[in-house]
Amino acid sequence: MLNILNGNLSFMKIILVTMFCFNTLTLFAQEEIKVEEAVNHVGDSVKICSKVYGAKYLEIAKGSPTFLNIGGRYPNTPLTIIIWCDVRKQFENRPDAFIKTSRLV
Repeated sequence: MLNILNGNLSFMKIILVTMFCFNTLTLFAQEEIKVEEAVNHVGDSVKICSKVYGAKYLEIAKGSPTFLNIGGRYPNTPLTIIIWCDVRKQFENRPDAFIKTSRLV
């Protein structure tokens, strides 16, 4: 993992804290589901673990969203996570560049 981050320890701390927060929040989830089942659980508290297949940052779009394709490549992704620009600013490095090589819980 350090090879991917090229020794950027502060970015790694942010990722670890983020993963800890996701893991802490998922402790309250009632069940773990497959990413393909997410469409049937809108509004529910569930846990999903899957690979990030692609990411796209749309800097000139309204809200400057970053899209993360979870569980499959666009346009066949069963779940897309959006990181808005105000949250993206909290990352030291671009989340779309790092997360492409990661697995999210």
